[in-house]
Amino acid sequence: MRLSNTQCVCAAPTERKPYEQHRKAFAELYSERAGNLAEQMGRLREKEGAKRDRFKRSVERYIPTAVLTNMGLLAPPPHCQVAHTHQPFG
Repeated sequence: MRLSNTQCVCAAPTERKPYEQHRKAFAELYSERAGNLAEQMGRLREKEGAKRDRFKRSVERYIPTAVLTNMGLLAPPPHCQVAHTHQPFG
């Protein structure tokens, strides 16, 4: 049985370098986007903290602080951690 040119090319051992370069580029892009997401979430947290402070100032004369605290309305906004472990390519 004789193989066609297409089959010979497919059967030939492939070089892994282009795949590794693509994988490395994707990992760098993913890391960059994870960093951007972390920065954006930090900005949103700061805005949320400012909203909570305004809310507290506007209602604290009507509702006791203990009630607001028990309802969880005076708690600081939660942190959002974005973690990406970068595996070295070599």
